[in-house]
Amino acid sequence: MGLNDMEHPGVDINDLKKLPIKDVQDKLVLLTSRLNFAYTTQNQPLIYQLQMLLSVYNRAQIEMLNEKFGEDRNSKEARNKIDIS
Repeated sequence: MGLNDMEHPGVDINDLKKLPIKDVQDKLVLLTSRLNFAYTTQNQPLIYQLQMLLSVYNRAQIEMLNEKFGEDRNSKEARNKIDIS
């Protein structure tokens, strides 16, 4: 796990996975917005904290989507689950 892959010690991924996926995605949008502000103000400690938070939320989102749609989202079975016609 590299420096950019560290996860925030104050956030438990299992708690995040209990939330609705929409809440996790909304929080990702909010954290990304705050990260952009931190970059604008060149606030390195805040950037580091937000990157760790984003890492946890991204991982939670990926795991939630994998549980919902399965690991192999490109299979014929997965494609038939959503009808976009």
